[in-house]
Amino acid sequence: MESTKEEVDTFYKFWNNFDSWRTFEWLDEDVPDDTSNRDHKRYIEKKNNNARKKRKVEDNKRISELVKRATNEDPRIKKFKEEEKAEKAKKKWEREAGARQAAEEAKAKAEAEAAAKAEAEAAAKADKETSKKAKEAAKNAKKKNKRNIRNAVKDTNYFGDADKTTAIDADIEALITAFDDVQLDTVANKVNGADAATAKAAISEVAQELLSAGKISSLKYFN
Repeated sequence: MESTKEEVDTFYKFWNNFDSWRTFEWLDEDVPDDTSNRDHKRYIEKKNNNARKKRKVEDNKRISELVKRATNEDPRIKKFKEEEKAEKAKKKWEREAGARQAAEEAKAKAEAEAAAKAEAEAAAKADKETSKKAKEAAKNAKKKNKRNIRNAVKDTNYFGDADKTTAIDADIEALITAFDDVQLDTVANKVNGADAATAKAAISEVAQELLSAGKISSLKYFN
């Protein structure tokens, strides 16, 4: 089992190329005697030569089959084949290392891109939801401010000028339409729970700003 592959290969190479040296003349069935004529002797010799060649072929075949059987059952051959197979697998593994690394990097990149995309989509969805909620909140706040201003007018009995309700209502609606969000919020906070004079003064102040800026053309009550 300690023999090298070269030694084993040399051994089996010799026996695979072996040519039997036996001539098998001792197995000749007929032996011409001196009394035989020349033609008869030639016939016997030809017959014997053919028989010897056939036996030699059979002998070489027997040896070849023996060598083949020995090769198939030789544990050293099996060991060499396993080592060769392992070496080929190792070289293949090393040869494909670059391709595997590229595949792993491509997979990692794809996973990272997919994760980034999912994260971006989630962030966009969250931003959209936040924006939607902010817009909804701003819309509700605007409605609430408008309601607070209208309620302040009614709660103060139209600033004590109940006989001018039509003019006041018209001006309030015109002003509410002309207010920007900041003005609307400012006025709503000032008039919320305020008395008639304070509420009127807060609305009048912004009304004059709008009139001066030309954002509203005329008013019937807050002129």
